[in-house]
Amino acid sequence: MAAEMISTSARIIIRDSDDPNDGLGLMTLMKGNTFFKKGRVYEVTEVLGELVIRDIGPSALGRTVTDGAIRSVCWQSDAGNILSVGSLIFLTREEFQQEIDRRQSE
Repeated sequence: MAAEMISTSARIIIRDSDDPNDGLGLMTLMKGNTFFKKGRVYEVTEVLGELVIRDIGPSALGRTVTDGAIRSVCWQSDAGNILSVGSLIFLTREEFQQEIDRRQSE
């Protein structure tokens, strides 16, 4: 593959931990990124040993608490506060609403 066809869009680091349930990772976008769009949720799937990344929808976490589906934190919040919400921050707006509806029906 020609070098001009290869472009690094992001780097991902996964926390080293002895806890098998620890799944924390951090990602940073590289200068010139054109693949990842702001305010979106991406899903990484393994297919035949290769990673496939796809955009699955708008993030439930908003730029501010008034424009996101999650009203307790937003991207302006401290990282620790964002992570305290748990796995809900990784949902799309549609998935978040489905989860809220499910919890209210219980």
